[in-house]
Amino acid sequence: MSRSVGRFAAALARLATAPLHPWRRAMAQAFAAQRLTPHWTIDTDAGRLVFAGPSGRSLHDAHGFNRDEPETVAWIDSLPQEAVLWDVGANVGVYAIYAAKRGIRVLAFEPAAATLAVLTRNIELNGVSDRVAAYGVALSNQTKLDALYMDAARTEPGHAVHSFGTRRTVAGVIEGGFQQATIGYAADAFAAQFAAPKPTHVKLDVDGIEAEILEGAAGLLRETVREIMVEIYDDMNPEQARRIRDTLAASGFVEKPTAYPEGRNKLFLRA
Repeated sequence: MSRSVGRFAAALARLATAPLHPWRRAMAQAFAAQRLTPHWTIDTDAGRLVFAGPSGRSLHDAHGFNRDEPETVAWIDSLPQEAVLWDVGANVGVYAIYAAKRGIRVLAFEPAAATLAVLTRNIELNGVSDRVAAYGVALSNQTKLDALYMDAARTEPGHAVHSFGTRRTVAGVIEGGFQQATIGYAADAFAAQFAAPKPTHVKLDVDGIEAEILEGAAGLLRETVREIMVEIYDDMNPEQARRIRDTLAASGFVEKPTAYPEGRNKLFLRA
């Protein structure tokens, strides 16, 4: 229903602007698109949050807040005020901004350019630019120039299941699609090169190369990280799940059950 109404509204806009000179028609449609950009507001324990929706998918996480990942919300609620949270795979920033509203300092990593633009806009809308720094880089197990691979149907803002440096994802292999040139860093190198605030807590959700990112963060895991929440798909990708757990165990972390054992995000604490 929503898609049909949206297509009808777009057709009306094209019809209404058809008599205009091509340049004026393009400008009128651009202004209309800008004015029609929806916003979704959610009430949380940290106050009201607002999110821009230039695509349907960019509103998905905000709409599902506290329903899709209650384990993540509960974990963020437990973080101490002095925490430094690295949100790796921040998407449009729902959890990064919620953490910031609770007074947490956040570094948000989102390499997909279209999604990064919405993330940045959401930081502005919520007035948390003093607490959230968003970086359009990928984290991996090495520092390099490579591609962020995207399925052709998943390039709009807010989409996920991309992969940096490989076509492999938690959902399978990306065939064809779009390749966005991207710079990648090992987390240890990023922190050292830029004297970035080191994480005490990490939220990791990138749909495929979590183990590689953890390998590139070996120093931070040993030195400063106290807790890490990782999205793990035991059924869909058991080999990746094993690598994640083995890497964290080697760095001295143990898995702690959450109040939501059915959730896909698993919590690990320094032993």
